[in-house]
Amino acid sequence: MNSFSNSESVQIWIIKFSDFSIYLPHLITILSENEIRRSYEYKSEQNYYHFIISRAILRLLLAHYLEQDSKNITLIQTQYGKPKINSCNTINFNLTHSGEYCLLAFSRSSEIGIDLEYVNQSFKIEQAINHICTVEEIDSWNHFSSLEKNELFYKKWVCVEAFLKAHGVGWLADEDRIKQAKNSVPYFPEHGYNTKFFNQQPILLDIIQGYASALFVITPPFSIAFNNCKDLSRFLCEIL
Repeated sequence: MNSFSNSESVQIWIIKFSDFSIYLPHLITILSENEIRRSYEYKSEQNYYHFIISRAILRLLLAHYLEQDSKNITLIQTQYGKPKINSCNTINFNLTHSGEYCLLAFSRSSEIGIDLEYVNQSFKIEQAINHICTVEEIDSWNHFSSLEKNELFYKKWVCVEAFLKAHGVGWLADEDRIKQAKNSVPYFPEHGYNTKFFNQQPILLDIIQGYASALFVITPPFSIAFNNCKDLSRFLCEIL
C-alpha cells in the first residue's frame, strides 16, 4: 500500500460501504470506547454500519501512515465538530460520506477539506440556493436549463463545503466565513466548471458516477493520488 512519503501529496481513499460489510465484526473492535458509544446513537442500521466502517478505516489508515497502533491514536473533535488527532501535527485528514460511498483525504503539509454529495435529481434546489450561491450567481440562475442547474448546484455545494471543512468550521461558521466560501468558487462560467483549480480554490473530483465531490487544500501546490477499495481490501486482509 502507498507509503505516503511525498509531503506535497494528498492521498484520497474511495470507499464503497458494501465492499466492507464482511469486515464489520473485525472493524468494530478497532473503534475506541467513545466511538462505540457514538455508533449506538444512530437509529438507522445503515448509518450505524456506515459510521463503524468509515471510522475504523480512518483509524487503520492513520495507523498505517503514522506507523502506530490504531488503539494508540486518540481522535478528538474541534468546537466545530472537525475530527483531528490529539497532540499530532504530522498529518492532516478529513472525511465525508454520502449514499453508498465515503471519501477519506490525507495530507502531511496542509489542512484539507473534502466533501461528497449524492446528486438527487428530485431535490428542490431553490430551497437551498441562497445558502451556497452568491447574489450574482442567483441572478444568472434562470439562464441555465434544469439539468444544468442541478449539476451546477451540487458542484457549488461540495466546493463551498470543502472550503469550510478545510478551514475547520463547517456550516457553523460565521456569516463572513460562509460568504468567503461562496466567493471561493468562480462565478458560473458559460461552459460549466473548470475541474482544475490549484490556486486557493476548490478542486472538483469527478470520481464517482452520480455523485459530486470536491477537495480544498489550504496550502498549494500539491498532487493527488487516488486509492480504491481493492487496495484497501488487500490491506485489511493482511492485518485482520
